[in-house]
Amino acid sequence: MIYQLPQLLSASVARHPDGEAVRHGDDCLTYAALDAGSGQLAAALIALGVRRGDRVGFFFPKSIPSIVAIFGILKAGGVYVPIDPASPAARVGYVVRNCGIRHLITMCERLPLVDLALGAGGDPALAAIVLVDEAGPAASPRAASRLVPWSEVLRHVPASARAGVET
Repeated sequence: MIYQLPQLLSASVARHPDGEAVRHGDDCLTYAALDAGSGQLAAALIALGVRRGDRVGFFFPKSIPSIVAIFGILKAGGVYVPIDPASPAARVGYVVRNCGIRHLITMCERLPLVDLALGAGGDPALAAIVLVDEAGPAASPRAASRLVPWSEVLRHVPASARAGVET
């Protein structure tokens, strides 16, 4: 039998919900918290239009949110496209356009580089920019209508909680 990562996470949650799933420096996340956060992100991505096979970029350093993002993208049926946080703007723009990324997950401090990468008119194909930290529309004047702060992601109920079944 072939298992997908979200299925393996669900199995780990069932066996060790309070067990440490991810550690980065002094921060850690339990299996249950990883499952919940990635489920909320998946629900938000689906609500934003992500469909099976869509490429979703994530552009921030290795961290606990990057693991949540990977699982959330996979649970939504998407394909994650990591963009090196050390990349210059031209490379970021190239990856977004060449990979057909319509949804990007990043953090506030990266928005100026995203704006620079996508040019004055932005990329009309980019439907939403999900922020793993909080920001208001002032954080990126060009992308303000497409910004989705983490507080909005947290309002989504994972499919498993709505249906009462595992994802």
